[in-house]
Amino acid sequence: MQRLDHVMTAPGVSAFLDAVDARLNSNTLLLARSGAGGDLARELARWVQAPEFEETVRWADSARGWDNYWNTTGGERTPLPGRLVRLDARLRITHIDQDALIQRLEWMLNVGGDWYGTAPERTPEGARAEAQAFLDALAAAAGSPDDWRWCQLTPDFLHSHAYFDYLGESEHDEGGGQLAYFDGGGCDGAIAGLSGDVLVLLLTNGSP
Repeated sequence: MQRLDHVMTAPGVSAFLDAVDARLNSNTLLLARSGAGGDLARELARWVQAPEFEETVRWADSARGWDNYWNTTGGERTPLPGRLVRLDARLRITHIDQDALIQRLEWMLNVGGDWYGTAPERTPEGARAEAQAFLDALAAAAGSPDDWRWCQLTPDFLHSHAYFDYLGESEHDEGGGQLAYFDGGGCDGAIAGLSGDVLVLLLTNGSP
């Protein structure tokens, strides 16, 4: 597995992540790696359980300027202890086509969130154009043709802040502590794509 930093920070990709952040009040992340095989579900399960996955989350979070998973006090920068991936994580995957993918990306930009009524307004056509621009930028940065396969994951495989507690449960200590990403509400999301040997995962959270 090799982390693809240039894909995660490509200008067209970053512009989309910033736009989703503004709409959903999210800490949106795009994770990318190479070395994947041909089966999307299998490669996702393998990646999420590998140490490189949590390292990639921490890297992407810092690259976006948040440092949510680092201790930066006292003049030193050290990783916070704990796990992001739940010990009982089981990936629940729904394969989606290009139309369903575009609809979900449009929802992120123009429907969901806007908790304070201050998010930029877009026409449906504008949101669709931004969604397509993101996919084009992603494909260009990854050096991959338009043969992407996509799926949605139920957003419960990472620990949650449980702000909304919509799963009907509170987070519990697994012994080694946990670090939360999801917020437990309707703006939690996970979309994965595979093209050639490039695997990507788009993560959103979002809450007031």
